[in-house]
Amino acid sequence: MDWRKGRFLLGLMLVALNPVTAQKVALNFDGTDDYIETKYAGVSGTGARTIEAWIRTTANCDPNNGGKQKVICDYGAMSTGNRFTFNILYGNKLRIEVGGSGLMGQTVLNDGNWHHVGVSYNPSNSKAPFRLYVDGKLDTSGSIPTSVNTSSSLPLRIGNRIDNTNLFEGDIDEVRFYNVVLADSVIKAHYNQEFCKNPSNLVAYFKLNEGTASGSNSSKKTATDYSGSSNHGTLYNFSLSGSSSNWISGPSLKGGNTASSQTAFACSSYTAPSGKTYTFSGTYNDVIKNSFGCDSIISIKLTIGKVNKAYAVSGCDSFVSPAGKVYYSDGSYFETYKTWRGCDSSIRYQVSIYKSFDSTQLIEACESYTSPLGQSLKQSGLLIDTFKTVNGCDSFMRYQVSIFQPVCTYDTLVACDTAWIMGKPQTSSQSFKFVSKTWQGCDSFHYLELVMHYSQRQMETASGCQSYTSPSGQTYTSTGVYSEVFSTWQGCDSIIDYHVTIYQPVVQYDTLNACRVATLRGQTYVSDQMVTWVGKSFGGCDSTVHTLIWITKPDDAISASNDTLFAAPGADTYRWMKCSNQTLIAGATSAWYSPALDGDYAVVVSLGTCKDTSQCITIMHMGVEAWAKNWVQVVPNPSSGEAYLVSTPGQPVPEKWRVYDRSGRLIQEGRVNSRSNRLPFLPTGIYLLECEMPSGQQQSITWICQ
Repeated sequence: MDWRKGRFLLGLMLVALNPVTAQKVALNFDGTDDYIETKYAGVSGTGARTIEAWIRTTANCDPNNGGKQKVICDYGAMSTGNRFTFNILYGNKLRIEVGGSGLMGQTVLNDGNWHHVGVSYNPSNSKAPFRLYVDGKLDTSGSIPTSVNTSSSLPLRIGNRIDNTNLFEGDIDEVRFYNVVLADSVIKAHYNQEFCKNPSNLVAYFKLNEGTASGSNSSKKTATDYSGSSNHGTLYNFSLSGSSSNWISGPSLKGGNTASSQTAFACSSYTAPSGKTYTFSGTYNDVIKNSFGCDSIISIKLTIGKVNKAYAVSGCDSFVSPAGKVYYSDGSYFETYKTWRGCDSSIRYQVSIYKSFDSTQLIEACESYTSPLGQSLKQSGLLIDTFKTVNGCDSFMRYQVSIFQPVCTYDTLVACDTAWIMGKPQTSSQSFKFVSKTWQGCDSFHYLELVMHYSQRQMETASGCQSYTSPSGQTYTSTGVYSEVFSTWQGCDSIIDYHVTIYQPVVQYDTLNACRVATLRGQTYVSDQMVTWVGKSFGGCDSTVHTLIWITKPDDAISASNDTLFAAPGADTYRWMKCSNQTLIAGATSAWYSPALDGDYAVVVSLGTCKDTSQCITIMHMGVEAWAKNWVQVVPNPSSGEAYLVSTPGQPVPEKWRVYDRSGRLIQEGRVNSRSNRLPFLPTGIYLLECEMPSGQQQSITWICQ
C-alpha cells in the first residue's frame, strides 16, 4: 500500500472513533422587522403536535420589567383559541399561548447561550396537555383555561407573531414541526443533534443553514424545508450582510452530514476511501458514512506524479532539451528522468530544425531610401534589416544604398492684371511647379511664383461745408460724382469715384411753450425770452437756432372774506376742492366759492394747458355758537381700546361717519345704526371723525387713540 494512502485512511479512522460536532449556520433576527414566513399551514384544530428549535438571545422579554414578548414561531388566527404561539415572556422564560391564555416555563433563557427548546400538545391528556422543554429536559407541564382550536388561516411564521408584532431579537436554528406528541426521551435524544435522516412524523424542518456566516448573502432569501414537503420559507427585511440580520455561526450540534478536505499524491494511480480509483490529477468528492450514519463528504485534491508527455519543439539551427542534450536535425527523441517525488517520467520530443539566412542587395534611390522594416537613409550607406523567418529564426538582409539628389530652381514673376504662362493667360497670383528628370533619373523641380497686381476702381463717399478737396488736391463746390485716375505703386492704373455731398449753413426759428418753467438744452428758464444757439449741423456747417420761449404761469393765489373764498382773476377755469379728501366739489367752478360747511378748501386753476392748485384755507363760518351744538361725541376720548359714537339726547342722530388720518386720507367709514355705535379699533394716533347729519350738516371731532 502507498504510504500516503495509509496515512489518509488512518485520519478517517480517527474521525470515526470520535463524535463529530460541526459548527452550523443559523439566522440572526434584529427584533425590528426580520421574520420568515413559510408555506406550512401547521396542525389545525385540536390535533397533536410538537415543535422544537434552537434559540439564543439577550433581549428583555418581560413586559413587567420594561421588556416585550419575543415570538419564536406562530401560526393560526388572531382570535381566542385559534392561535398557537411559541414564545419567551414573563421572567424571560418559555411560554406557549393559544390566544386567550398560556402556560409559562421555569428556566430563564435570555443569558446569551444557545438553548434547545420544545413544546408539545397532547389533546388526550386533559390534566396536562402542554409540556415545555429546555435543553432536552422537561421544564414544566400543565393546562390552560382556553380551549385549543388552532386555525389554518395564516401559515407558520418564524420570529414574528401573525399580527406582525413581538418580533424575535436574537438567533434561531433547527426549527422542527411534528404532527405527533414526542416522548420526553425522544426530546432528550434530539437535544444537541442535527438530523441527516428525517424521523417519522416530521412534517416541517428548517435547518436554517442556507447562507454563509456573516458573509454577503443578498441572494440567500429562502429557508429550505428539509422535511420533503417543500413548504419553504421566505426571509423578509433581513439585511443579509454583516454580523446581524444575517446568516451567522450556529450552535455546535452532533451528527448531520459532515465535510472535510484532504491532499493526496500517487505516482500512477490512487484509491479513495470509498474504493474508487483515480489515475489523473484533479479534485474529487468521495462520500462515506460517518459514525452517525450521515454522509461524510471528503474533498480530495489529488496529484498524480508520473509524467508521460509528448512535445513538439523546434529550434533555429539546433534544439537543446531541458536535460542538456543538443539535436541538429529533425526527428523524434525520447528522454527518461525522475520527478522531484521520485516517480519515473518519460518525455518524447518531436524536433523540427529551421535554418537562418544572410543576403545583400545593391540599391539606388533619389533623396532617401526606406527598407522593408522601416529603416531610412538620406545619404549613401549600408542598411541592415534583422527579422524573424516564418519559423522564428533570426535572418539578415543587407542593403548597399546609393542616394542621388534632385535639382531645384526658383523664379518670381510680377504682372499687372494678366500674365502668359506656358501659352496660357493667368489672372491671379499663384505658384507653379514644373517637373523634369535629371540624368540619374531623379526629378528636377522648377518653382515659379506669380505675383499678380490689378488696376483698381473704388468708390469713396465725401462731404464738406460749401466745398470739398480730395486727397489729390481737386476741389468740388457742388454735390455730384467725380472720378480721378492715377497709378498705384505697382504701376497699375487705378480710378477713385468720389460721391461728394456739399452742405450749406442753416438758420432756424423755433417756439417753446411751457408751464411756469422751461428746460432747453440743459438750461432752465422761468420768463419769456428769445434764446439763440450756435452749433454744427449734420454736414459740419455752422447752424443757428433762435428759440422763442413763452412761459405760462397760472395765478394760484387765494383769499377769504366773510366766509367766502376768492381766487385770483385771469384764469381760464376754476375748480374748488375739499382738502380733507382731495375731492372736487360738484358745480364749484366760479372764481369765488362760499362753503356751506366748515373745513379746509383749495382751488385748482388752469390757464391754457397749464394747471396749478392753491394752498388750503380753513373756513369756520358757523362761529362759536355753532360749535356749541354738539350732536355727537366720542366716549371715551382719548381711548385705549373700545370707543363709541354717542348721540346727544334730544339731538338728531347722524346718518354716516368717516375717519381720516392727519394727512386727510380716508381710513374707514360706516353708517350709524343707533344712538350708540361701536367705533373700529385703530392704532395709536390722532384722527378726525366726521359725522354727516340728515340735514346735510357735518360735525367734526378730534379722536385721540393711545
